[in-house]
Amino acid sequence: MRDPLVELAEDIQGALYTKNGSSFENEANIDEFNARIFNELHRVVCGFVKLKLLEIFHTEIAVSEKINDLMSPDEQGLTMQIIEEAIYIPGKNFNIKNECQRLAMYISGRVNAVLIELLQNFSEKDFLTGLDNRRAWTQKLQNILNRRLYQKCSKPVSVVIIDIDYFKQVNDYHSHLTGDLVLKQLATLMQQHFRAQDVIGRYGGEEFIVILEIDGSVAYQAVERFRLLVKSTSFNTAEGDHIQLTISAGISNAHSHPDGPCLLTKADEAMYFSKRNGRNKVTLI
Repeated sequence: MRDPLVELAEDIQGALYTKNGSSFENEANIDEFNARIFNELHRVVCGFVKLKLLEIFHTEIAVSEKINDLMSPDEQGLTMQIIEEAIYIPGKNFNIKNECQRLAMYISGRVNAVLIELLQNFSEKDFLTGLDNRRAWTQKLQNILNRRLYQKCSKPVSVVIIDIDYFKQVNDYHSHLTGDLVLKQLATLMQQHFRAQDVIGRYGGEEFIVILEIDGSVAYQAVERFRLLVKSTSFNTAEGDHIQLTISAGISNAHSHPDGPCLLTKADEAMYFSKRNGRNKVTLI
């Protein structure tokens, strides 16, 4: 099996010779040449990224924005700078094979850095909503509680579980595409409403979790404002219509329930109390 870096270098070498047969040796217009070179390099890099992703995930995934990130304006400029330095500095002993290998190492390093970030996001983020997944927010909650224990910190901690009322009807009467769209819109609304330091995650299904380092009564006020915000928001459907939603929420706090599992259980009980008592409510337990 051939070394991917060698193949990348050879692809770059092919990109350095334009499709009409001209090369840097007889190219008069450096700007036009650089533009053509970049287009060819962009094609090569995109292909390289897709192959790397297929190796990791063994399936096609939406990565267009990540591919574009690889060749951001700064990176485009740096890549062009490397080529121009190699080609146009007077007296430099230029070897196209060596320079292609150097470019390949640079591009490969950039690709690997972005893929590491991508893998980290996949391991910590919910794929649909982009919020923290269960693994991530569970660890963050435990870190907060450990900090309270070992630093003997009395800073309050509140856990909120939020559930969309009658969400099954959204899927049944509209579509699962609308259901997914609603979940993404609610996640965005949560990110806009709660503070940057609050932990916001997807609990599972149509349930979400918020972890706030504030007292239960203050958390209640914040969640009650969010409940009213959701009630007044028109959510888009996949069919282009709008629907109204409500939420039920439950809140527990670390004063009376100091460990993670107990906090989650009590917040869940409080949320179901809201549902049993008419929905569209917030309950602090």
